[in-house]
Amino acid sequence: VYGGAIGSCLKARTKERLASLADARDLLNAAVQGQSYSLLRLTTPLTNKKEREPIRQFLQDTADMAGAALSGVAVPQLTITPQQAATLLPPIQEAMARLAANGNVKLLLTLLCAQLAGDAVFLPS
Repeated sequence: VYGGAIGSCLKARTKERLASLADARDLLNAAVQGQSYSLLRLTTPLTNKKEREPIRQFLQDTADMAGAALSGVAVPQLTITPQQAATLLPPIQEAMARLAANGNVKLLLTLLCAQLAGDAVFLPS
């Protein structure tokens, strides 16, 4: 997932980060299956967080996994193709940009879920 960056790999070995990585993997798998409910279920706990860093890290982990799949790197239990990853990556990056711009967390995660599920949501970036 981290392209051989040892520091990033070591940071991801905490219990919280491993859980975040598992949720990121599950989010991508749910997205390719069009499971709107699963997408919302996975992101709802993030809306209760007061700090933005765990949300940013989750989105970054999700983008990193999609990027790995796009590059053809096998990620255990991730069932997306490079073509699917190419479709999923832009909405994730948009959500990261909205978070960095102090966007409303509940709204940006709900929009992300709608976009990942393939629902017709068109908003300017």
